[in-house]
Amino acid sequence: MYDCIVCDPGEKRFEGTNIGMLYTAISRATTLGDPDGLNSAIYFKGEDFRESRLRQLGKHVGTTIDYKNIARRKLWVQYLRTHTDASKLNDNTVLTLMDWFKETKISYKTLCDTITAYTTARAGLGTNNAPPENTRTNKRKRTTR
Repeated sequence: MYDCIVCDPGEKRFEGTNIGMLYTAISRATTLGDPDGLNSAIYFKGEDFRESRLRQLGKHVGTTIDYKNIARRKLWVQYLRTHTDASKLNDNTVLTLMDWFKETKISYKTLCDTITAYTTARAGLGTNNAPPENTRTNKRKRTTR
């Protein structure tokens, strides 16, 4: 078992490409040390670490502007939140589905056949319109030099 974390967070710009690494190190340290987590068990080393760094995680030095990857992550989280619907299934239906998931096993071929039948039906194609098995869909012309 470990008693503490020693972290050298490197240069500030490191956070722009490694989103959440320093935050994760800090949050893991709160589970170390004393039982109630009030005494931090993390120690920092390195010349690039300062208190302001913790207060401005994910921001460019001396600004309130997010790093590009952090701004992208925020947009992605916002998109997911606005495009997620709450389930309308009751608890009994969910439990029944979970049991079915645990008990049901199908082969890879059956899965592929089922997906193909579903997508063919959705596209309005009959089974006669499906391409032959040996048809290559990505034909490339060979060039000689």
